[in-house]
Amino acid sequence: MSLPERTFFFRGKEYRTPEELANAFLEGDEAWNDALFVVDRGFVQKWLEYNGDFGRAAEMEKNAEKSAGEQCAHFAAHFAVPVTPEAQYRFGKMFLEGTVAPQDSVKAAEWFSRAAEQGHPYAQSCLDAAASVLSVAERGESLAQVNPDETKSGAPEPGGVETPDTDPGDAASPESRREDVEKGNADEQFNRGWMYANGHGAPRDDTLAIEWYRKAVKQGHPNALYNLGRMYEDGRAVRQNFAKAYRLYFRASLHGIREADDAMVELKKKSWLRRPKVSEAEAARIEQEEGYKPGED
Repeated sequence: MSLPERTFFFRGKEYRTPEELANAFLEGDEAWNDALFVVDRGFVQKWLEYNGDFGRAAEMEKNAEKSAGEQCAHFAAHFAVPVTPEAQYRFGKMFLEGTVAPQDSVKAAEWFSRAAEQGHPYAQSCLDAAASVLSVAERGESLAQVNPDETKSGAPEPGGVETPDTDPGDAASPESRREDVEKGNADEQFNRGWMYANGHGAPRDDTLAIEWYRKAVKQGHPNALYNLGRMYEDGRAVRQNFAKAYRLYFRASLHGIREADDAMVELKKKSWLRRPKVSEAEAARIEQEEGYKPGED
């Protein structure tokens, strides 16, 4: 294979092939965010066209109407060869969340397992999430069968952290799962919300996702704090509220949820402080707030 006539500069480095560039996209949060920009703006497609790689360029053109995340995931899935724990973790998330169609929990579990073996801090919890989806599929069950009064119609595509902290698929019967939820098991409440938010094991339903996230938030569940914050920031099944979103992100960040740190930065930079009803003083006040009662959200 001949080398391209023009190389692609990404984050201060030079890349000669799509495979090299795709692996660079998976190096971390900052790399992925920059990848979203260069792919969404069509720079990668133009680079392929310039070098005569019209087949791959045409494939990217087909995905031009999709979100930046879907475009990046598609590019990485076709060209990347993940070897680092971070790249393997991101690959697993692509398959778990369905950004690489079709959604494939088996492949997700494989990649999360590789990342977990190399010590990635979030891979094990994601592996649990993939295992929960596989367990539901194998048993032929759904949350509707656990509690048929709780199912509603589908809802928009969700976002947020999709990483339950425990494995809800550990040979638990529907009755024992329901007992755990009724007794106030925060992990089970979060898992229930996650399944509704993502449409895994139950029809996708943001309203019910929020209900279960709130139950887990009352017990300080870290991922529930972050995911509920995303619901408020995006205005999904609730009135959009940046102050509440920021407060939930801040509490989640205290528990080590790194996505929450990034969300606070982006909320200030892109959305929140441009809104006339929310000032920098309000942002500082929320950061310093003490004695906040979880039930208020």
